[in-house]
Amino acid sequence: MTSEEENRDPFRVYFAGASLAFGLPFLVIELLALLYGGSEKVLDIFSTLVVALHLVGGLVGGYSAARIAKGDLVRVGTVTGVLAYILQQVVYTIFYGWGAVGDALTMIGLIGGSTVGAALYKSRADAYARIKSRRMKEEKETQDGEPSQ
Repeated sequence: MTSEEENRDPFRVYFAGASLAFGLPFLVIELLALLYGGSEKVLDIFSTLVVALHLVGGLVGGYSAARIAKGDLVRVGTVTGVLAYILQQVVYTIFYGWGAVGDALTMIGLIGGSTVGAALYKSRADAYARIKSRRMKEEKETQDGEPSQ
């Protein structure tokens, strides 16, 4: 690892993942609102799609943050999801006023998606480490002259 990677601020990693987790569904919802006329109308018509977008956004943000972060990756995903939800509330308040508060489904989508994304990365990283160690062991056995099984 380089010194830059060792000194990386974990909050910046969490905030980058949260921005991605919030930004993806926000931009798609605003695009649909532009096409169909109004955010409230989009939320009524595409309510299932909105929850799915928040799940996918959380998944992408949690996975991305887990790739960079060190330590407990499930915690990284959870913190990323909570920050994404806080960011969502701040942006919705700025754009739509005090009455625009995200519902529990978007909160569950962002936090759950981020946690699942981090867990997905953790499982993939563990599988890659097992494959890599198995290959190194096989290469060592073939170099020593022993047949591999």
